[in-house]
Amino acid sequence: MLAFWKKKSPQLTREDSFAAVVVPNRQLRVERNAEGVVTLYAPFHAAVFVERIARWLGAPPRAGEAKVELDEVGSFVWDLCDGRRNVREMVACLADRYKLNRKEAEASLTAFLRSLAGRNLVAIVILKREEQASEKRRG
Repeated sequence: MLAFWKKKSPQLTREDSFAAVVVPNRQLRVERNAEGVVTLYAPFHAAVFVERIARWLGAPPRAGEAKVELDEVGSFVWDLCDGRRNVREMVACLADRYKLNRKEAEASLTAFLRSLAGRNLVAIVILKREEQASEKRRG
C-alpha cells in the first residue's frame, strides 16, 4: 500500500548515460604484464554467514583477493576509465581503435562497463545536467 507514496527516482536518459564518467575502484590492485594485458585484484571478505560457520568449525576467517584478468580490448577500455572521459568519448576511442561502427562500440562498451560496475570494479558517475552543459562548452 505504501508504494503509492514512494518517491520516484528521476529517469536516466540516453544522453545522461553517455555523459557519465567511469571511475576505477581505488581499492583495486592493478598489474599489467609485458603484453599490456591488465589483471585486477579486488579485496574481498567472506559473507558473515560463511565466516560464522568457519569460526564454528574452527577455520580462520577468509579474506583475500578476487582476480579478474582482462583481454586486450578489456585492458584498452580499462585504460579509458580514468574519471575524465565520458562514455561517449570512450565509445569513439573504442570504435576508432578497433574499426567498429558506433552501434557495435556502444553495445560492447556498455555491456562491459555494466559487468565491471556489477563487480564493483568501477563506479559510473552520472553528471548533473548543469555539469553536462559546462562539459560541452569546455569540450
